[in-house]
Order: sequence, then structure tokens, then C-alpha cells
Amino acid sequence: MSAIYPPDYRDVIAALEAKVRQMEQGSSTMSATPGPWRVVTNPHAPANFAVEAENGEYIGNVGVGFSESDARLIAAAPELLESLKSLMHGLDDYWQDQNPDAVAAARAAIAKAEGRS
Repeated sequence: MSAIYPPDYRDVIAALEAKVRQMEQGSSTMSATPGPWRVVTNPHAPANFAVEAENGEYIGNVGVGFSESDARLIAAAPELLESLKSLMHGLDDYWQDQNPDAVAAARAAIAKAEGRS
């Protein structure tokens, strides 16, 4: 776990890291908790937000001091990954040649989300 995350964020980061480890090699399919995810109020700590799957499975808690926008970003992760992969798949050679830094950043983000970096 990186030291840049505040202590309240550790359970969220640990849950997301666990989900990434569960991803199949070369696939963005999350075997335990597929998206989409949503933001809910934590019933045990109403001042906090939580992220859960549509089936109600708990993903993680976004602790005190973090905003609902932090929780929304975490909840959007599966859909963001799938969207980015679709965009990358559909890029033509011209666009890739004209935007090498953006393409490299997108490939690095996908690899990070899939546990390949």
C-alpha cells in the first residue's frame, strides 16, 4: 500500500487492490464483483460513503474527510476501464501516431487497472 493515501482510505484501496488481483489475466472482467458500482451512505457510519455493486455486495468505505465525489470516482472505475479499453480498441493508426503520449498514458492506465504494471 502506498504511503500517499491517508489512513481512512486504506480499506478502499485494499478492496480495490483485491478486486484488481481477482481480474483474469488479460481481461478486465472482475470475477468477484463486476460493475457497475454505485455510491451509497454507509449504514454503520452515516457521515461516510460506501461503494457497492448493483447486487448490494460491499466494495469499500470512503472514510471521513473524503467527499462523495471521491466515492463516485471509485464507483465509476469498472465502467471507466471498459470505456477506455473500447476506445483504445477502436483507434485508427493516424490518431495513435498523432497522439502518442495520450495512447501511452491510456495503455499504462489499463495495465495498472489489470495488475500488469
